[in-house]
Amino acid sequence: MRWVALVSYNGSQFHGFGVQPGGVETVGGALMSALSVVFQRQIDIVVAGRTDKGVHAVGQVISFDAPDPRSKAPLRSINRLLPSSVKVHALETTVCSFSARFSARYRLYLYRIVKNNSGTPFLRDLSWAIQEPLDVKKMINASFALVGSHDFRAFCKSGGNDGRPTRRRLYGVEIVESDHFVDILIWSNSFCHQMVRSIVSVLVEVGLGRRQGVVLRQALVSGDRSLVHSVAPPEGLYLFGVGYQSFDPLSRRLWLERTNSWDFSGPTWGIERI
Repeated sequence: MRWVALVSYNGSQFHGFGVQPGGVETVGGALMSALSVVFQRQIDIVVAGRTDKGVHAVGQVISFDAPDPRSKAPLRSINRLLPSSVKVHALETTVCSFSARFSARYRLYLYRIVKNNSGTPFLRDLSWAIQEPLDVKKMINASFALVGSHDFRAFCKSGGNDGRPTRRRLYGVEIVESDHFVDILIWSNSFCHQMVRSIVSVLVEVGLGRRQGVVLRQALVSGDRSLVHSVAPPEGLYLFGVGYQSFDPLSRRLWLERTNSWDFSGPTWGIERI
């Protein structure tokens, strides 16, 4: 029997998602441990998108195989076993062909920047604090070059893509400024390692006036990784959601859960644009 679950977590205290040897605390390790207790067997999970150390998720999706649990309330039992920084929001059975990773049509990442540090230390592990003012209009204009099908090798971590193709279809970039935040949403069929954080880093340099907006197009055309001077820190990055063509009820419910809990309504363009 195949199961699918919707998961959110604060990644600040974890060494990424993927299970690591030696007792290193990871999100995936915590989930597998709790699931194995509830389903009373070793559970291996498939994840929609692995996140790095310090990266968070609002809409992560996992799938796994397991029989019916003895617990009458498995979702409640799982959450009782998980650390407070991880929560499973929904748990359902699905078709055997479903894969959290390979069935995904798109992944949506949000990068949150807090402006001028907003006078509070409580957002330190949940956003990137930038003291200088950002020219959001310049950032938006520069981001247009990213939309479409491109080879994003300049924005992929060197040696971090295992020789796999780096061409991606980026559906949209939306940058929204509020009183305290600048939120950058990037929506694509998939992402290579550190692609979002690399893009955000260059956009911030453009917003700070340190580089011209044309640098994004230059990096795409040349594939020159040296044009990307750094990557944005992990604490501002969230896997915001994953969409599935054959599992729209899940996608829609997750979208509602996200938008009800955040002060950001999501992209003005919808799923129908894909």
